[in-house]
Amino acid sequence: MSHFSAEELCSTISDVCVRWNTLHRDAFLWRSLCFSCDHTTKMSVIYQVLSDAPALFELKMHNRHDASQLVAALFGSCQRLCRLNMDFCHLGENSAELLDKVVQFFPDLEVLILEGCQPLDKEGYMIISRLQKLTTLNLNHCKGLDSRSLARIVDGCELLEELFIDDVVQIYDSDIVHVIQRHHSKLKVLVIDGEDLTDMSFVQVAKCSRLDCVFDNPGPRHHSRHILDCVFDNPGPRHHSRHILDCVFDNPGPRHHSRHILDCVFDNPGPRHHSRDILDCVFDNRITLAIYWTADYGKIEMTDVGLLEGVGQLQCLQNLQLRRGNLLSARGLFTFLNHCNVSNLAHLDLSECSALNDEGLLGIAKRCQQLVLLSLHWCWDVTDLGLMRIVTHCESYFKLIPSNLTKLTYLNLEQCNNICDEAVVDLVTAKPDLIVINYYGDPVIKESLEESARSPDEDELSATEG
Repeated sequence: MSHFSAEELCSTISDVCVRWNTLHRDAFLWRSLCFSCDHTTKMSVIYQVLSDAPALFELKMHNRHDASQLVAALFGSCQRLCRLNMDFCHLGENSAELLDKVVQFFPDLEVLILEGCQPLDKEGYMIISRLQKLTTLNLNHCKGLDSRSLARIVDGCELLEELFIDDVVQIYDSDIVHVIQRHHSKLKVLVIDGEDLTDMSFVQVAKCSRLDCVFDNPGPRHHSRHILDCVFDNPGPRHHSRHILDCVFDNPGPRHHSRHILDCVFDNPGPRHHSRDILDCVFDNRITLAIYWTADYGKIEMTDVGLLEGVGQLQCLQNLQLRRGNLLSARGLFTFLNHCNVSNLAHLDLSECSALNDEGLLGIAKRCQQLVLLSLHWCWDVTDLGLMRIVTHCESYFKLIPSNLTKLTYLNLEQCNNICDEAVVDLVTAKPDLIVINYYGDPVIKESLEESARSPDEDELSATEG
């Protein structure tokens, strides 16, 4: 099997193998297709694949210049498409016309991902508002979205639960307030660029009772970065080919991933949301708030008021990312981490919140026992002293991580210049499965740290003895 191309598997092998013929010809198995940035596959083969999928439920494309052609191939032949992902794709010369046809032929779309797509204009954004069943909309890194267009979208898409507008400039407090007023009872995911926002927006977040907060909840991902992902929902045995075919079914067992030719997944997947630059996440029924500051010198305008009266009032925080929170005080961060609802946090990123100190970190260690990912790079006030003081009966600050933060798998300490190598050595020794990023942004390797921690006298003695 590994010697055959994707085209041969889909068009030739299916005619000579009973099993492949059954899999290939059953239209109800072809529920999800993903075409990534590959331009070697003949369009005739792609069109054949699309024509064999009248029951297509999800179409995903990444970084393709022919995305408009692939979507157009489904017009009139596919009535069940509910999820359309065209992230970082070129939408053709007339994107508004393409989106108009998308709305016309796929009125039941629930998920629309246009992250990084171009060109997009105000007319196209207005057309999106006609998708009345839309629950997820991703416009991260899209140009030309303004207040009027955003208002039209949130007014027209009454079922909206997940909204991604990171790296979208000229979105202001009044716009976010309007989004929250319209959808506060339904919003589960809100990803915004906070550069032009103030506490007026952040305080309103408290009204989103279903909002859970920030970044990503890793779940099962099945990637094909070159040609094709086929996602099915019919359970059965697994057959593995490391280079050509990856079949994953509901019954447990080892999984092998094919990153070059073909992935087949038979487990009725849920919605996946991709961002190659900032956000790459799979939301497993988690409610998410992400606030990003992506300008080179931009900073968050959130103060302690916005943090405590807004984000701090959310009852189900699971994922939270706050970047460049330079106006947040040490007292505000301490209060948030020690007294607000942070016990369910799985992912926490307080990078460049420069006032975060040892007392705030104490709250993380004591109360965030579900933590899987913690990022603290450029938090210069976190010191060894604070690490040692986390728990009085512990010799090392980091001893709470192996005992309390048992689920932690990633810790970013980039630019934390007051943490000594010995403390990090003790940490990775006690918790070998933990990935720690050091001052320079490199993964910590126990052997290299132990070597660097040796004194010059020890080195000289070793050399003499040698």
